[in-house]
Amino acid sequence: MSDSITVDEMRAFSDPYFTGLIVEGFGMGIYTMIFFQAIWKIYKRRNRGFYFFALTLLWILCVVDFTIECNLSRLAFVFNNSSPMTIFTKLGIGLNPFLYVPSIGALIISDSILIWRCHVLWRDIRVLVALITLLVATAGLLLSDALLVLDHFSFLIGSLGVLSSFMTTISATSLIALKIVLVTRRSRIHCSYAKVVEILVESAALVSIVALGITVMELLDYARPYKLGTMAGRVSYDVMEYLSYLKGPAIGIGPTLTAFRVAAQPSQTEVGPPHNTSVLSRLTFRRTGHNSNTDTQLPHTQISTIRFGSAHEKDSVGSVQSSMDMQAQNAAALKKTYCSMETLETNKGAESV
Repeated sequence: MSDSITVDEMRAFSDPYFTGLIVEGFGMGIYTMIFFQAIWKIYKRRNRGFYFFALTLLWILCVVDFTIECNLSRLAFVFNNSSPMTIFTKLGIGLNPFLYVPSIGALIISDSILIWRCHVLWRDIRVLVALITLLVATAGLLLSDALLVLDHFSFLIGSLGVLSSFMTTISATSLIALKIVLVTRRSRIHCSYAKVVEILVESAALVSIVALGITVMELLDYARPYKLGTMAGRVSYDVMEYLSYLKGPAIGIGPTLTAFRVAAQPSQTEVGPPHNTSVLSRLTFRRTGHNSNTDTQLPHTQISTIRFGSAHEKDSVGSVQSSMDMQAQNAAALKKTYCSMETLETNKGAESV
């Protein structure tokens, strides 16, 4: 952009600050609706630990960030709207660096939720260190972009910070999906958690597409600044700004939608191989007590992770119990111990999701 900017270029610069805010408002409305439904389901399950408070804090930070952006647009378009130049000047000043903290904090919490899920499943210090390294890099780059006045170079730092968050999302989601698939295959559980993996991937894709889009558009702007006097430059600039406005709702919807969809999953019919009995299985997302069944039932690997039921409860209970009895009689002690360990691990993974 040249030093002598035209009125058309001023308007091209300012317009996305208004229309983009409208788009973000719709996104925040959808996010808020999903958030309250997800929180209510988690609250009814009496699961009010880290996940409950992390999702709540994430929503609060996203709302605060949206409020700050609304205030900036209000100051420019309502109180300083005497000419395109005054609007342009007000928007060009930007925000106090500390007002970027809610946006950065929301992104860090969103990534932290994914890292926590991954750690619950893997319990591997190497995986945890790698993901935390990416998280620290994200925080450092984004804070540097907000606090340091580096003009055009800030596009590079900010885009690298978003890219680091993108890598964190992809890495953690892939590791979670891989662990669920490996554990369910080794323990021979009939319900393979395919729907849970699908939900994780879809929610991560929502965040990843927005983050990757922002990274690409900002890197292109850094390499060759968009010329607002041309149609291509305006379109590229508008896309970059709209993606930036969608970043807040996207990083909030991603983990919240995962919690809501997993909790709302209906029971699915599975066929048990010993007697071909049709049963309904669903994931149990609360931790199973270690000694709740040790006195009255044989050791089992499926009931602790997946609850069963059918249209006729009596027939279902009898079929499941007879199936478990045959497995207990035919399985060796070593195999039963191994399956129990794998089931406990799977139960923890389902709970973390």
